[in-house]
Amino acid sequence: MNYLGKYAEFLRQQANFPVPIKIVFDVSNGTAGLVLKEVFGDMANVQAVVINDEISGDFPAHGPNPKSEGALEALSQTVVGEKADFGVILDGDADRVLFVDEEGGAIDSFDVLSLIKKNFAPPYIVDVRALADFVFPGSKMIEVGAGRYSVSRALEENGADIGVERTGHFFFKNFFYRDSAILAVIYVANAVALLKKEGGKLSETIDRLGDVSRPPEMDFEIGDREGALRRVEEFYSEQGHLKIKKLDGVSVFGDDFAFNVRSSNTEPVMRLNIAAKNKKVLDEKLTEIKQVIGV
Repeated sequence: MNYLGKYAEFLRQQANFPVPIKIVFDVSNGTAGLVLKEVFGDMANVQAVVINDEISGDFPAHGPNPKSEGALEALSQTVVGEKADFGVILDGDADRVLFVDEEGGAIDSFDVLSLIKKNFAPPYIVDVRALADFVFPGSKMIEVGAGRYSVSRALEENGADIGVERTGHFFFKNFFYRDSAILAVIYVANAVALLKKEGGKLSETIDRLGDVSRPPEMDFEIGDREGALRRVEEFYSEQGHLKIKKLDGVSVFGDDFAFNVRSSNTEPVMRLNIAAKNKKVLDEKLTEIKQVIGV
C-alpha cells in the first residue's frame, strides 16, 4: 500500500488556496521534503521552494532543532529573496514546525493558533507557556502541562479540534488527536491565501493579533531547580494581589504581566516564558524574576 500517497492525499484535501501563494520550506536535512513533493508537486495555486532538502543524519545546514540559534537565518533570507508569502521550518523528524512571515520575522506558535483558530471549534488546548489568562483573556482555552503527551491527551479527553505547544507541535482532532507539522502548514497557507486575496499581509495580521510583549522562551542553568521554584512561589505569594498556578512549575499572573517558570522535562535547565503589556514592564519583571531564581 502506498502510505505516503494516502497521507499526501489527505493533506491535499485540506488545502484551499483561492489565489496563488508562494511558500519557502526549510526541511532541516530531514525527511519532510519527501512528503512536501507529494503534497505540493502539482497542486494548483501554490509554489513551493524547498531548501536544505538533502537527507543527512549529520544535519549540516543548522542541526535538526529549528529553535537553535541561527536556524531561521537561511529561511528568513530565502523568504525575502524569493518574495514568498511566508516560510516554514520543520525539525529533523518533521513533527515540529515554526513559521516566519513575508518579511522573515519569526511568528510565535500561539500567534499561529490565533491566526487559524476561527476554523476550529473551541475549546483550544494549549500548554502553560501560552499564559492564556493574560494573553488570551476570554478565550475558551484549556491549559495543560508542557509536553506532547499532555497536549495530545487533553485534546482527546476534551474532544477538542486543535491543540498547540509553544515548541511548534500542532495537534488536530482530524489527525487522530496527534501532531502533524505539515497539516499545520496547510491551515496556515489557507489563512495566508485568504489574507492575500483580501489585500492583506501576514506580518500586518500578526501585529494586530495582540498587544503584549512576549519574547522567546528563555533557558537558565540552575543547580537547585526545586529551590528556585520554591523561591518564586514564596516571593510572589507574599505580594497577595497576584494569581498563582502550579499546573506545571509556577505560573504568576498580574494586571500587566504573567510568566511561567518550570523545570525542563528533557534538559537540566529551567525554562521561563513571560508576557507583559509593554517593553518597560517586561524588562522590569525579567530583572526581578532573575534575581528571585538566582541567575
